[in-house]
Amino acid sequence: MNGISPDLLVVAIFVAALLTPLFTLIHELGHAAVALTRTEGLVTVRVGRSPAAWQMRFGRLRFQLSLRPARHEPAGIATAHAGLSFAGRIAFLMAGPVADAAAAAAILALAIYARSTMFQIVGVLLLAAALISFVPSGRRGFRSDGRRLLDELRDRNAPRPPRSELETSLDETHTRWVVLFSHMKQVPNWKRLARLLAAAPTAVGYAPDDRGAAHQALCKVAYGGWSWRESERGYPERLRQPILDALQEATKSGTAEPLLTTRAASALAASGTDLSPACPGSSEAERQAFLSAGFERLPKRLVDNTPIDHRTFAWRYGLALHDIERLRGSSRASGDRTLS
Repeated sequence: MNGISPDLLVVAIFVAALLTPLFTLIHELGHAAVALTRTEGLVTVRVGRSPAAWQMRFGRLRFQLSLRPARHEPAGIATAHAGLSFAGRIAFLMAGPVADAAAAAAILALAIYARSTMFQIVGVLLLAAALISFVPSGRRGFRSDGRRLLDELRDRNAPRPPRSELETSLDETHTRWVVLFSHMKQVPNWKRLARLLAAAPTAVGYAPDDRGAAHQALCKVAYGGWSWRESERGYPERLRQPILDALQEATKSGTAEPLLTTRAASALAASGTDLSPACPGSSEAERQAFLSAGFERLPKRLVDNTPIDHRTFAWRYGLALHDIERLRGSSRASGDRTLS
C-alpha cells in the first residue's frame, strides 16, 4: 500500500461510504443475534431514516429499513423487547462492533489475497470504523456502544430493588406474548384458530359477516387472551371440571364442531367462572393479579375501539378457548375420551 495516489484514496473512501449502509445492517444484526439467542422476545433492527420504507418479519426478528440516511438519530439500532442479564447485555453491546470488524477483516484479507490496493484501503477504513464503535462517546443524547458498555460496567454493582419470582414470570410471559400477538399468523393452523376467535364478537351481537373496526378489534382482543394463556405456560388442567361442564352443556344442544367448542368457550367467558387458577402464582391473589396484568397490557388502539363489557368478554373467550383446546389436545394424546 506504499505510494497510494490521492485519486485512489478518494475512490476508496467513496466505496467505503457506499458500503456503510450494508455494514450498519451487519452491525445491528450482530446485536440482534445475541438478543435472539438470549431472550424469547421480539427483536427489531432499524437501519436508515424513520419511518422505514420497508418492513419485514422473520419469526422473532423484525426489520425496518430505509435507504435514506438517518437524521437526528443513530444510523441503525437493534432493540431487544425483553430483559437481558448483565452478561447478556455485555455480549449484546460487543456483538455489533465485533460483527463489523469481522466483515471488514474479511474484505481486507480478500483484498490482500487479490492484491487489490483499493479494497485494502476500503478494508482498513471499515475496520477502523468498527473499532471506533468501542470508543466511549455520546452525541445528541445517543451513546456509542463503547459508552454503553462502560456505563454497564460502572453500574454493575448499583443497588437494584429485589424482584419476586412472580414479577420475573410476568415479564417473561409478556415477552412471549408480544412475539405471538405481533405475529399472529405464525401460530400453527392459524386459519382454524381465526375462525374460532371470530365467534367472540358474534357472541356479543355483531353480525358474522361484519368486518368493521370494532369487530376486528374484538377478534384481536380474543386472540390477545389466547396468546396470553399460551405465553403463561400455566396449568389449564386446573380448569378441567368447569371445561367439562361447559362442553357437556354445549353437547346437549346437539351442536357439532367447531360450534361445540365456540359455545363452550362462550359459556365460560359469559359466566362468573374464575379462569385465574390456570395462571402462575402461589396464591389466589397472585394468580388473579397475573391474569389481570395481561388484560391491562392490551394495545390502546384495541381498548379505544371496543366497549369494556365486550372487551372483557372477548378476552375471557380467548382464555377459555385456549384452555379447552389445550385440554382436549392433551386428552386425545393420552387416550382420555372425556374431553374428546
